Amino acid sequence: MNERIPQTDSQKSPNADVASHRASAPLGRSIPYRANLLGNIEQALKGLQGYGIMALELIQNADDAGATNLSFDARDDALVVENGATFSSCGMHDPECPWRKSGDPKGLHRPCNFHAIAEMGSRSKIQDQDQIGRFGIGFVSVYQITDTPTIRSGAIELQLNPQTQEVMRNEIPHFHGTQFVLPWASTASEVRTGLNASPTPPDVADKVVVEISQVLKSSLLFLRHLRRVELRRNGELVVEVAIDRSAEEVMLDFKPSGDLQHWLLLSRTADDILLELGLREKYEALNRLERATKVSVAVPLTSETIEGLLYAYLPTRQTTGMPVHVNGDFFPHASRQAIVLEGEQHDRYWNEALIAAAAAALAENFVRLRDLLGPTRLWTLALAAFQRKGEKAFSVFWEKLSKAVSATPSVWSTQGTWCLPNQAALPPEDMTNPDQDAIAELGLPLIHRDIRPFWTVLSSVGSQQLRLSVVVTALEEGRQAEGGSGFLPRLWPAIDLLIGASKDRSGLQTVLARLKAVEVLLDVENRPVSANGARKIPTGVSVRELLKVVPTCRVAHPDVLSFPNLSALVKEYLLDDLSVDLAKVISDEASAEAVIGLVESDIRRFYGLLTAFPRDRGSDHVAENLRDVPVLRTGSQFVSPSRGQLPGDFRDPIGHFQILDVRLFVLGMLDLARDVLRVSVLSFRRYVEDHLEEILESDLTRQQYRSLITEILNHRSQLHDDGTLRLLAKVPFVRTRAEQFVRPDEAYFWSAPLSLILGEDTSLWVDESWFPEVARARDLLEGLGMPFTVAPQHIVKRVKTIADAGGLDEIVSGTTPIIRHVLERWSHLSEDERSVLAGLGEIYFLTATLNGKRNETARYLPRGVYRAGRAAGFSSQVPIIEMTALRQSTTALLHKSCEGFIS
Repeated sequence: MNERIPQTDSQKSPNADVASHRASAPLGRSIPYRANLLGNIEQALKGLQGYGIMALELIQNADDAGATNLSFDARDDALVVENGATFSSCGMHDPECPWRKSGDPKGLHRPCNFHAIAEMGSRSKIQDQDQIGRFGIGFVSVYQITDTPTIRSGAIELQLNPQTQEVMRNEIPHFHGTQFVLPWASTASEVRTGLNASPTPPDVADKVVVEISQVLKSSLLFLRHLRRVELRRNGELVVEVAIDRSAEEVMLDFKPSGDLQHWLLLSRTADDILLELGLREKYEALNRLERATKVSVAVPLTSETIEGLLYAYLPTRQTTGMPVHVNGDFFPHASRQAIVLEGEQHDRYWNEALIAAAAAALAENFVRLRDLLGPTRLWTLALAAFQRKGEKAFSVFWEKLSKAVSATPSVWSTQGTWCLPNQAALPPEDMTNPDQDAIAELGLPLIHRDIRPFWTVLSSVGSQQLRLSVVVTALEEGRQAEGGSGFLPRLWPAIDLLIGASKDRSGLQTVLARLKAVEVLLDVENRPVSANGARKIPTGVSVRELLKVVPTCRVAHPDVLSFPNLSALVKEYLLDDLSVDLAKVISDEASAEAVIGLVESDIRRFYGLLTAFPRDRGSDHVAENLRDVPVLRTGSQFVSPSRGQLPGDFRDPIGHFQILDVRLFVLGMLDLARDVLRVSVLSFRRYVEDHLEEILESDLTRQQYRSLITEILNHRSQLHDDGTLRLLAKVPFVRTRAEQFVRPDEAYFWSAPLSLILGEDTSLWVDESWFPEVARARDLLEGLGMPFTVAPQHIVKRVKTIADAGGLDEIVSGTTPIIRHVLERWSHLSEDERSVLAGLGEIYFLTATLNGKRNETARYLPRGVYRAGRAAGFSSQVPIIEMTALRQSTTALLHKSCEGFIS
């Protein structure tokens, strides 16, 4: 039986009764308030474009009906959609569904499914929490592809005609389930014209298959009844999805591709949040609408990355901004593209409350999420929440998650363990995995490389960059000792890297001072040592030879030197340091032999050690430190630099100095001895100028003295050229018979004539027995100022000696030859010599007569006597000089030396 039922528009019915009542009012006459069905469909379609949206509406209808299976078959002539549920039906005997007044089997005053689908905007599901679709206009999306959809279910078939606004009802043999037949609107028609829509393209069936294929990947997650969905093309299977639901998990098995989606569903109600916000009290409509408060968060358990969406059971196009889907009984916009998150109505605040419940579900299940997702996906989720913290509706995700993250061991470490964020540190990006492992073994959890990209969010919950100071603190606590000495080299690359990374940070020097005090290095014997206690050896220095001499030196392991920043903490061991250590272990000949050795090869190795050290730094105090330390070898013993001498142009003939055995010198040792140790070079000039008097005071033997004079004689020409002879003339080195040393100008070689003048004063006579080659020696000494004849000062001295020691006769006999000698030389004397002889005028050495007789009781100064012959009888009045030589002489000596003589 065919029956035509007018197709109604729900937009006019609420106002019809009101209009009829107002018609009798005196204000004026009323007219019908209608809406054009095609126009409404056209407007609705603008928000429902896309074959995928159409598929979602059909999936929604099937799930709302409780169907467990659904199939789409894109045939060449139509899209046929079938599900296993049967439409509810009042019998379809009246244009208006009687259930509106009497109520449906559930007691809800709403039309049956047939009447509902025949009425655009019927809102038949709005008060049923078990129904997904509540919009009343979703089914109109099929008009994208069809003009006259047909619905078969049970014994009824409906054909909808929006052009005539009629529904053709037919009775049919019982159809198990529900079938939608949507013939392609492939040609122009009145419906197409009325909808301002174009005919479907020739390949519409293929395009529908493509879009439904995509929809099936994302739309089945939160459905409650469907277990199997198929997509076919002309009956041939394209995609089949099996849906397996458990309490908290959903598995979607796609055939024939074999793709498998595995989801965790975390659910909770928003009742506590609604209560806290008082939304039901503020907005009475929420009580009337009876929306479901349950919220679910779908977390993918497979490794694929997803762009999370908000679901109002079926997906919207609004993202969560996180790799999770959130489903709830949201208030969506009419287009189902997004949910309402603006305005001041109940729908916005309800939606925000559901979002807050979703955030709480994640936070409350954080440990479970952590273990299921693993570090990378966990922190991908956390970062996404962090990035939405500035958006009012979604900021609650980070608000909740940040507390869970901070309070839970949530940071994956390089050691493969979870740790609290504030205990984990981010190592420098270029720190290798082995280096990170070494730091972690100090008990310092390091953030795993896989979650380094999430540093922004990690730092916001308390994680810090790895600082050198933190490592130093761990070292100060002795944590490195647990790994033994073999562990320390593994730390060095990391510490070296951290020092370099800290160079621009304030307080670095303080941290380095602490680091240098910790035994974190090894010496060459693999013993732990601090940077303060270790020393690095200059290139070219033999560690083996150094430790032979200074076994207490803690030489840094050579591997330390390959790390420039770490190596810079270790002081370089230089000559100054070596000299201090040598002074500690060598104090005398015996200790020098023990440390250095007696074999020539040992001594050369020691010299090789000294010369291997650089001299351009750290050598300023070597001479001072080793001045009195016997570290240099002569032909027979070890001597100090202050005693040893380098051989020069003069050989020490008496062995007073310790001449170094330069045969043992290695390359560079001569320069080191002279320039660094400041060992003197034995030159004749220095020998004479600095040491000769000291040598002569040291009780030389006759043979030593003769050797000394021989050396001087043999080098006379050289000594003359370098000015040494001038120095020698001022040195008291001439040995006299008095066993004294006097200057050359203070002694004479003995001769009878000179002895008549000078007497036998041994201090004036050269001890010829101590001189080799007397003739050459005399020539040398005369060249140095030895007098050829008696010097005036010696004459004066000799006369005084005679005058002080003898009687009158001895004085006369002793001084007469001297005065005669002076008189003979007088004309040849210089003014200076005559001035010296003037000293005779102060000596009482002359005898005189008075009245022709010697005065036996007195001696006279020259100016106290007179020469006879001036006047007869004068000799009876004054003393007359007795010495014949003076009485007869007319020389000016009487004026110079004897100014009192009567001339």
